[in-house]
Amino acid sequence: MRPGEIAYMVALLQRHGEGILDSPQQKYTADFKLAAIDRVLLGGEALRQVSLDLGLTNTGILVN
Repeated sequence: MRPGEIAYMVALLQRHGEGILDSPQQKYTADFKLAAIDRVLLGGEALRQVSLDLGLTNTGILVN
């Protein structure tokens, strides 16, 4: 794991608690991803911040 990934996981745990890691793997709809990406591209929010707000375990979920 890279240092940035570790920092992201720490922030995720601080915000959502340890239970976030116990949840089953999610499949996100195209509409969900589009709404999140719109927050970044149109709303000017940081990708990392949007990912944390949504409780995504990896910022790459929105990149793909």
